[in-house]
Amino acid sequence: MYRRRVYGTKKPSKYPNLGILDWLEHLSFGGVPEYEYLDIYSRYNDENGGSLNRSFFSKKFHALRVAGYIGSSKKEKIIVTDKGKEKLKLWRFKNLKLGTKKRDGRQRIIIFDIPEKLSHRRRFFREKLIEFECRKLQKSAYVTPYICEQEIGTAAKLLDIQNNVHVFIIENKFLF
Repeated sequence: MYRRRVYGTKKPSKYPNLGILDWLEHLSFGGVPEYEYLDIYSRYNDENGGSLNRSFFSKKFHALRVAGYIGSSKKEKIIVTDKGKEKLKLWRFKNLKLGTKKRDGRQRIIIFDIPEKLSHRRRFFREKLIEFECRKLQKSAYVTPYICEQEIGTAAKLLDIQNNVHVFIIENKFLF
């Protein structure tokens, strides 16, 4: 899309505030019924400390709309689009951290078989396992001493590969 640049004006931000997008999605599971823009600004500002500048919010909101992350529909005034939901999933995945590095004397083996057509998700998942300090046994098998089943499940769910990932808990007891 070609936009004519008017001298003395700035372009919309290329970096929309994903916190606003996340808040909009949480407000009513993908849609914001019956809220106008000013209602959204005042509600967001109240819930986030009340120190947000209106012009900053307006710029970020406009950037979200221009990027195609939010839109409007007939029933609902403002909705988070499918593109916005995918962007949020990726943002949440990147910000996913291993809560506490607790050990319980057991080992966790994470095994996954992700199809070739989802190779980019497989790469993201491997990078996250390395970030969680998992050691590589094979290309699709990692081991860790930390309690991390919930974080691994969340990562797999965000990448939509939960059916391809399995976590096994191994006791360190030997029978002789």
